[in-house]
Amino acid sequence: MRIAILNGISGNPKMPFMGLRIQGIPRLTLVREDSLAILERETSPVDDNLFTAVELSEHPALIPDLEALELLVAAHIKDDTVNA
Repeated sequence: MRIAILNGISGNPKMPFMGLRIQGIPRLTLVREDSLAILERETSPVDDNLFTAVELSEHPALIPDLEALELLVAAHIKDDTVNA
């Protein structure tokens, strides 16, 4: 199992980072408009935590909704200080 550690985007100082389980090895990729195709909702996986599904140079990729995931994590943490 691989976990990517991401910076929090909500600005909550009590949750500055979040871990996201990933597949494969992450790598930086230069994204050009001509190499990116956003998949229609009918052909992409349906998930409340998915921002969109794309094809990047003919390779499928999922872009998570980081704001929704961060709220979900905060809601499941038993320590109420995170939700402050």
